[in-house]
Amino acid sequence: MKSILRYALPILLLAFIIWDKLFPDLNEFGIALNYIMPFLSFSLLPYIFYFVLKRKWKTVFLALLTVILSIPFLQGVFSWTLFSENNPDFIKVLSYNTRVFNIYKHLSGNEDENIKGALSFGIEHPAQIKCFQEYFNAKDAEREYLRITKAFEDSSYFSHTHAFLKNHVDHEFGLAIFSKFEIVDRGIVPISSSRQTNGAIYADIKIRDNKVRVYNIHLESLGEKFPSKLLEPKVFIAFWQSFTDRYQKRVIQIQEIVDHVQNSPYPVILCGDLNDVPHAYSGRLLNQNLSSSFEKKGQGFGFTLNKDNLLFFRIDQQFFSEGLKIHDFKTLNHIKWSDHFPIEAEYSFK
Repeated sequence: MKSILRYALPILLLAFIIWDKLFPDLNEFGIALNYIMPFLSFSLLPYIFYFVLKRKWKTVFLALLTVILSIPFLQGVFSWTLFSENNPDFIKVLSYNTRVFNIYKHLSGNEDENIKGALSFGIEHPAQIKCFQEYFNAKDAEREYLRITKAFEDSSYFSHTHAFLKNHVDHEFGLAIFSKFEIVDRGIVPISSSRQTNGAIYADIKIRDNKVRVYNIHLESLGEKFPSKLLEPKVFIAFWQSFTDRYQKRVIQIQEIVDHVQNSPYPVILCGDLNDVPHAYSGRLLNQNLSSSFEKKGQGFGFTLNKDNLLFFRIDQQFFSEGLKIHDFKTLNHIKWSDHFPIEAEYSFK
């Protein structure tokens, strides 16, 4: 019995890996695997250390083999880069879910102070290209600092904004791309969405003698907070049904976006809030067509959610295509104006 228990964890993980290969993603068990596999894989490390001390080499070998087979799940979770490069000619790109720049008092307390703080960060950050999700703008607001698009344009940015939602006082909510380089074309990517604040836009940007297409996307939300009575069967079933429905919507949305990306006439940088973990279907599909900026040049875990109950999630990402080279990637977890941390990366043309 002891010998069976000794092999239980690696065998369980191997079974999960095989299941994932045979039935990838689009079933409820597969969806659950996307969230638990990295944690189970990391749990093998102390397991291996323990059995090395016990000199149980067959167990150690099986566990090491399982860790190697788990690498596809782990690559998007942890990254370590020894060297990054800096050059004033690099293209710095910022992506940030701004939480509507804290315009509502219940979001962050002192309304005016937090709006101004978030806006100042957005304008003053040195990136030449900036992508904002949950963007807010009030064109005719009495408080001038709420005219956010104008503030960027007054700071010599070209702009492409799209409001997926307007309220009764004509305040705009949506996505925005700002660039110090000229935007020569722009558009909206039509995607299936159940929420008016989700969507995808793009801008074709001329950078010296080259052009790049920048996408800014915001996929279907993860949903509300975990219910307090989650362990009650009825509550859990309702929560899980909502969770998997939203997952399936993101699958459709990312397929629509990838179809658009594949027809880009220029190299691509894609930024956004994917509302999903890196090893979920959306991240995997993007990785089949683009390269993950975090995986190439990230540091550590790079968690992007500034929430007490969802600390261990990295749902904000950047990707890039052939024709571009990445030099640096950072999660700015000292910037706490929003419930997301900003992410920045530096690129150059090959």
